[in-house]
Amino acid sequence: MTFLTLLTALMPILAIFVFLVLLRLPAVRAMPIGLALTAITAWQFWKVPPVHLAAAMVEGLFAALSILWIIFGAIFLLKVLTGSGALDTIRHAFFRITPDRRVQAILIGWLFGSFMEGAAGFGTPAALGAPIMVAIGFHPLPAVVMALIADSSSVSFGAVGTPIIIGMKQGLSTGGEIAPSVSSHLESLPLTMEAFLQQVTTRTVLMDLFIGALIPLIMSVMLTRYFGRNKSWTEGLQIWKFALFAGLAYEVPALFSAMLLGPEFPALIGGLLGMGIAITAITKGFLQPVTPWNDLDPHLVCPSTTHPPEQTRDRPPMGIARAWMPYIMVAVLLVFTRINALPFKAWLQ
Repeated sequence: MTFLTLLTALMPILAIFVFLVLLRLPAVRAMPIGLALTAITAWQFWKVPPVHLAAAMVEGLFAALSILWIIFGAIFLLKVLTGSGALDTIRHAFFRITPDRRVQAILIGWLFGSFMEGAAGFGTPAALGAPIMVAIGFHPLPAVVMALIADSSSVSFGAVGTPIIIGMKQGLSTGGEIAPSVSSHLESLPLTMEAFLQQVTTRTVLMDLFIGALIPLIMSVMLTRYFGRNKSWTEGLQIWKFALFAGLAYEVPALFSAMLLGPEFPALIGGLLGMGIAITAITKGFLQPVTPWNDLDPHLVCPSTTHPPEQTRDRPPMGIARAWMPYIMVAVLLVFTRINALPFKAWLQ
């Protein structure tokens, strides 16, 4: 393999890296430029016929549309929750559960963020979780840092399994069929594509069970060390029992949902059940610190630190169960469509 061969083979990645990351062009400009350079390189260097290039572009367009359809539903639902005041109710409820900043960061960033990753994906955990933390008194900087650290686990199954169902499956396919090299490998195992994706899903969660369960503890330590008044590691480690409990509260349901239901559900169900488990533990005082920690760096405190976020005044207050109902309905409907004994899956297909 020559350097020129390697360079042209990497053109789809290099072009996006140069224009999007280094030159910081907006995606609406960087992506078409990258597509054009890749097509020219494939035509001139690899001698790919123009009709094949056009077909590949059309195939990519339809793959993108399937992702955009998921994003449209997720963002539409989020806008409905915002406009109806349901999001105000959810934000207000998070403030009331516990005054401990470490526990708040884990509850909102880790568990609520994981659920949002499974329900919507594509950056919504940080886009939604960080503003909620700001609304209850976090400075924007630690709020964003906590949200991004927390999203490093559930992102494998974002937007009802899109990375595996669409990303991996499309990557292993040529046109509408499985790539010949992939197909021959699956036949030698033997496995169908669906069984292979299920195997990848289960193994991903199994690996994450030992790694991802530590993320809440990492969040707690990062919060107290870099954003606390005393810059202390110890203050973050003080809630190590609850942090590990919160990690497993997500990971264990995620594992069972991955094994039983497939790649659409680990983040969605893990986050939803994990929130229920963690909130129950908090309200019962289980593994909770004797003295709540609220010792953020005085330069990193918002005015709303000691006051709950106000709900919108131009509409009647909404109950927490009603506020959560749209997302609960999404989770229930998704589960129903994956149970073969029920007719929903066949009707929808």
